[in-house]
Parts: sequence; structure tokens; C-alpha cells
Amino acid sequence: MSHSFFDFDLFAAPEPGHFLKDLKGRGRAGILVIFEFDEDATPDQEYLEAILRPLKLDLQNDAFFLALQKKEAISVASVLQQYESKYILIFGGELNRFGIRLRLPDYQPVKFQGKYFLKADSLQQIRTDRENKDNRRAGALWNALKEIFTERLQ
Repeated sequence: MSHSFFDFDLFAAPEPGHFLKDLKGRGRAGILVIFEFDEDATPDQEYLEAILRPLKLDLQNDAFFLALQKKEAISVASVLQQYESKYILIFGGELNRFGIRLRLPDYQPVKFQGKYFLKADSLQQIRTDRENKDNRRAGALWNALKEIFTERLQ
């Protein structure tokens, strides 16, 4: 029998300043991107740039983005307090590690309190699948992004 008061795992979020210094980009389009990486974030960041380009989005100018090592915890709410974003895109990781208590189905945009949330597998997983000629995850991601950013495609 468990004697824990909580029926869920607790994750300690670091102080906001801890991860805000690693936040990159200008965020002109109100996009916040958080992605998890294993050893080197560069291939995933380059892949993300390639995904956003057909949507007429530039990662450096249009988004705030944060690359996190696996198992690193942050508070998305703390980021949003200082960096206004309408679109929150999360690649990899468990939502509760990011302080998000919503149930977000993978590859299905959810609008909540005026913000769009999208959760997907890690960019590394999507990229690796695509390199192995399995486009299911990449296709699902593209469809979800088109749904969110449809006005940019016209």
C-alpha cells in the first residue's frame, strides 16, 4: 500500500532564471518551442528550421526556443510570464516536467486560454523515422502545424 499523499509524480522546477538564460530567438510571431535532445541539439535545431521554413517562419526571428537535455525540468508558465507566446510547441519530454498539467494528445493542436499547444515526439525521433523512410510522424506533425499556422500558408 502506498502512503503517498499525491497520486502523481512531483517534479521540482528550477528557478526561472536558470533556464531563461538559455532561451534563444526573438519571438516575433509569438511562438515558444521547447525541444529535448540527447547529445547535440544542432541536428534537431536544423531539422526544426527546415520544418518551419515552408510555413514562412524563421526559428531565430519568429520563435523563442529552448533546447533541453533529456530529463531537464522547466516551468513553461515562468517562461510565458516574461516571453509572451500564443503558440507553444513541445517536442519530446513529459509535459509534467515542463509544468504543464494539460492532457495533450500527440500531434493534435489544443487551444487553451487563448494559446495553442502542440505536443509531438522528439525532433530526433521524427528526423530518424524520416531518414528511415517512415513519414508517419513527420506527416502528422506537418498536418498539425498547417492547422495552427494556416493563415501563414495563404
